[in-house]
Amino acid sequence: YLAGVGDGGSAEYADGLFRYNLVDEAVLYLLPLSYGGGIPLTGEFRSARWKLLGSKTFSNGICRLMYKRNG
Repeated sequence: YLAGVGDGGSAEYADGLFRYNLVDEAVLYLLPLSYGGGIPLTGEFRSARWKLLGSKTFSNGICRLMYKRNG
């Protein structure tokens, strides 16, 4: 199942997926700009180990990071 996060409602849904350890892989996009805030993916910090599978930097400065949960 693929869940995309683009607003507060979908971030709350993603928080539930992380909370119940239902996320096996995560793809994060880092954008080189700031609007003063962001969308938190998890409501509170939960310890987990993730392995970086790969990364790619695009010509516009955006960076894609692909992670897989260890264990």
